Amino acid sequence: MILELQYLLNNYKNILFGAYVHGSMATGEQIFYSDFDGLLIIEDSDKKNFKKLKILINKTLKIIYKIDPLQHHGWFIINKSQLTDYPQTYFPFEIFELSKSLLPDNGLSFKIVIPDNIDYLTPFCDLKNKLINTISFNKPNNLYTLKSFLSVFMLIPSLYLQAKLKKGYNKKFSFDIARKDFTEMEWQSIETASYIRKMWKYNLNPFQKYIMTRAGKYFRKFTKLFISPKIPDEYKILLNEDFYYKVSLLLEKMNSNINALN
Repeated sequence: MILELQYLLNNYKNILFGAYVHGSMATGEQIFYSDFDGLLIIEDSDKKNFKKLKILINKTLKIIYKIDPLQHHGWFIINKSQLTDYPQTYFPFEIFELSKSLLPDNGLSFKIVIPDNIDYLTPFCDLKNKLINTISFNKPNNLYTLKSFLSVFMLIPSLYLQAKLKKGYNKKFSFDIARKDFTEMEWQSIETASYIRKMWKYNLNPFQKYIMTRAGKYFRKFTKLFISPKIPDEYKILLNEDFYYKVSLLLEKMNSNINALN
């Protein structure tokens, strides 16, 4: 399916400066849990090209949802002009180290300019508050919402390190580095989330597969609310109140560690 995606992107390369895949699919470490993580750098253009971009995104999402029907996000997208005022907290440049180009002729070499006084703290605080709100009022009730929660939660070590050390971190390396700051109990929720990620497995019936591999916000909303498979009992055993308590414990400890440096 990556080859299908590359072929499609190549037909639109006049509006793309670059297209990249990152995460486990770029490093060849994908498992059943893996979703598609991709970045588009688009040429600064007029309304006509903007319409082409919307068409491209819609077409590529159909492929991406076939890769992972539970995909909860689309492309990361930045404009070429932003390379001279790079959005470091949106897509840390360190991620490029393990990314692969999906367009062999485009975006293979470029320069970025990192602005001064980057706000590394706000992304951590925003994600922390989102997680606290979820475990307080809207705990996952199916596999779609569970994957969304776990994927967001497993970003928190990299955002913690960014806020603490004022530099970007690749998610892949963040776990081992951040782990050193916490006790076994404080880190337990990350271990549990990682374990569920490794044992992740589900089957879709024909109707679920049809709905969950369609592009469009209404299909995703229908998936989230009604169509997604239920959370298996073996996951529910792990996702008990103790798990959510330890998520809160870790988030508060991270917040405390960051505040201690400011």
